[in-house]
Amino acid sequence: MTIYYVPEPHRWRFAGTDSMSNIRQGCCVIPRFGLFKSYFSIFSTQGELYIMTGNMKKILTTACRAAREAGAIVMKYYSGPTVRYKGSNDPVTQADLGSQKKIITVIQEEFPHHHFLKEEGGDNDDLLSEHLWIIDPLDGTKNYVGGFPHFGISIACAEKGVLIAGVVYDPVRDELFSACAQEQARLNGKIIHPSETAELKHALLATGFSTNRGIPMKKTMHVMEKLLSKNIRGIRRTGSAALDLCWVACGRLDAYFEYSLNIWDFAAGACIARQSGAVCTNRTGSKLRLDSPGVIAANKRLVARVKRNVAWKM
Repeated sequence: MTIYYVPEPHRWRFAGTDSMSNIRQGCCVIPRFGLFKSYFSIFSTQGELYIMTGNMKKILTTACRAAREAGAIVMKYYSGPTVRYKGSNDPVTQADLGSQKKIITVIQEEFPHHHFLKEEGGDNDDLLSEHLWIIDPLDGTKNYVGGFPHFGISIACAEKGVLIAGVVYDPVRDELFSACAQEQARLNGKIIHPSETAELKHALLATGFSTNRGIPMKKTMHVMEKLLSKNIRGIRRTGSAALDLCWVACGRLDAYFEYSLNIWDFAAGACIARQSGAVCTNRTGSKLRLDSPGVIAANKRLVARVKRNVAWKM
């Protein structure tokens, strides 16, 4: 699979052919070659146009299978995980490690030459790799260790820095959220949409705290106080960024923000939220990229109000 970024309307030569095509937002004249009938598609994200060739179905199916098989491993150890600490407040269990190993094994069976960026150790690859899988084998490890039944497996695929597929699996509820660049987001196969909430006073918002208890924590607490003073309906802190983003995608939450995240925390969830029709930005309210340190997500009717109140300002 190859992705091409089209920065503005112009004529573009198909790779490997002598054909030319006029390309602009929402319009493409494709030459009459059978090759492109099956393998050519255009998608738009955050106002930018991308041209993609390849088998998205295989990528998404592989990610779904990997997530479910990893979920079985996670639930196997749930009753009594063995815990060690990577840092003073950063636990890891045998479920994290077993889940990650299973995910990589399943993906490598189908895509032996792809690269991986993963939470639990190993060499992490370039964000602009041709084919990059971004893995959080257990998002919500602190919940998992404490017996709090809210955690998930997060798997995303990116090409040259562009998210093209995302899967998040909640093994407790047996809920599989999935999306790819060509299709709407789904929950257990059914299309999902964000909420229609338009006012903060009616909004249920989620946030999170990183292991960094410095400036990001202070800013989060300040914003929560501001939102409560504006009579927001409610604020939740669930402990899983991946699931928070998926819950924005399906309308259980109206918005979500967190100032300090790793790429594996948000990549799959952001893809799913985007494909559901929600808006995802970085923590300042600008374009979300793979190297963004934080995320804001909300439905389209609410996002402007959310950004005005929570966007990171120094």
